[in-house]
Amino acid sequence: MRSAIPDKRGFTLIEVLVAMCLLLVALLALLSLTATVIKGNAVSKMTTMATTLVKDKLEDMKNKSYADISASTSGITATDYASQNGQVSGSSTGAYFTRTCTCKLDAAEPNDTMKTVVVTVSWSGGGRSVAASTIIGR
Repeated sequence: MRSAIPDKRGFTLIEVLVAMCLLLVALLALLSLTATVIKGNAVSKMTTMATTLVKDKLEDMKNKSYADISASTSGITATDYASQNGQVSGSSTGAYFTRTCTCKLDAAEPNDTMKTVVVTVSWSGGGRSVAASTIIGR
């Protein structure tokens, strides 16, 4: 014999709406995480490019003879610029990176046999910079 009460198995409209809301919250969290990861990757890329520009300039200075490196006790500064893909030029037009190289005589060295070279690369969009230094001896 059949019961007059209908079978109540299945989902109600409220249960479906609650499940959809939970799914939406989870997807929004993943979307936010993805945006954060993409931004972090962009910062890492710029930091890597800036580090490469710093190392290139330091190597360039190390390959020069001691006499070819201009320096004074107050420091002599030279600035050049680079695009976002790393192309270096003397013009700031369209530049993304600014590379500054400062050469100083070591004040503690009485015979002027050592020069300190400091290279700093900064870039627009974040106000970040990368710097490194080396000492070049006669």
